[in-house]
Amino acid sequence: MGAAVLRTGAPALPAPWRSLGVALGRRGRVVVALLAGALLLFGGWLWVRQSSLVAITRVTITGARGPAAPEIEHALSASARTMTTLAVDARRLRAAVAAIPEVSALRVHASFPHALTIDVIEHAPVAQIVFGNEHVAVRGDGTLLSGTAAAGLPSVAMAAGPTGGDRVSDPAALAALQVLAGAPYVLRSRIIDAIPDPHGVRVELRQGPELVFGLPAQIAAKWAAALRVLADPAASGAIYVDLRLPQRPAAGGRGSESGLSATSLDPNASAGTASASPSAASAAAGPG
Repeated sequence: MGAAVLRTGAPALPAPWRSLGVALGRRGRVVVALLAGALLLFGGWLWVRQSSLVAITRVTITGARGPAAPEIEHALSASARTMTTLAVDARRLRAAVAAIPEVSALRVHASFPHALTIDVIEHAPVAQIVFGNEHVAVRGDGTLLSGTAAAGLPSVAMAAGPTGGDRVSDPAALAALQVLAGAPYVLRSRIIDAIPDPHGVRVELRQGPELVFGLPAQIAAKWAAALRVLADPAASGAIYVDLRLPQRPAAGGRGSESGLSATSLDPNASAGTASASPSAASAAAGPG
């Protein structure tokens, strides 16, 4: 009888795999191996970016100020600690403070492997609404910022508190807020208050004349005219500046006690327009 022949080594591949290997050739097998390696690497990356190896454990929050700061910091810290430095979700962080009106935006910076810094950008209040003994900071669009310090802000007086929940709804107060929102930075520290009246809005300055704005239109042009007038020596000592026609601002209130005068500071206009007060000037020029 013939002796049996024994073969050693790797078992032979099934016929379909042998056919695939022949079809792919050496280059094809290299491509398949690379694709398989890429899939393994991608899967590993997905696992690592969600793993505790890169979990956020140190959260630094800057920019939150005023009474709302503890609430802002707690909400952001709690949300951030559910994330990793390789998978920071800015939308979830923003949603965590969406109900806090003081927060305008967030800037986020992750530091591998465990740290996250969040810079809080707050809405800047332009005034404080004053009603009774209450002083509440408010934005230019009328949104109340009850968690923001109101001390030192220009005041807008109201006979009664806001009735629209977290927003000012009184048209006269909203007009005053629009004017204050457009105030140039160099004048903001000098503004005492904005006063709505039947002819529009008047703004009182520290160590300066009253600014008569009229209706809240052409606000930027009126503030620019105010800056020109306040810088002009010819307006020194004026009691008020009429800005309702910003191309022809008039400084008034200088002269004798019996007859105050208003002088246009427009170089192309004639001077000497008579007026007894800002109210009289309003009546003469209309609501403007």
